[in-house]
Amino acid sequence: MNKAEIVERVVLATEMPRREASLAVEAVCDAIIDSLKRGVEVDLRGFATFKTRKKLPYIRKNPFTGERVNMNARTIPVFIPSQRMKEALNDPKNLRGLEG
Repeated sequence: MNKAEIVERVVLATEMPRREASLAVEAVCDAIIDSLKRGVEVDLRGFATFKTRKKLPYIRKNPFTGERVNMNARTIPVFIPSQRMKEALNDPKNLRGLEG
């Protein structure tokens, strides 16, 4: 599912005009990103928690040339699903069509 499909779901669920639904979805995404940039954890009860983790600098080796490459420190986003989401995803009644 992509952002346009999420906007469509919002339109259907709220009967909101598509333009307003698109702005709302964009605003939610921007709010999450802005909070994470400031180091603030975002907790959406019953859905998930978004937070960041620091990754220390390290040295990698280029597999083609053997050259050592310094990797800078960076901040990575972390998505932690709620217990409710985990249970919903693993409920046997919700696995229709997913059997391998």
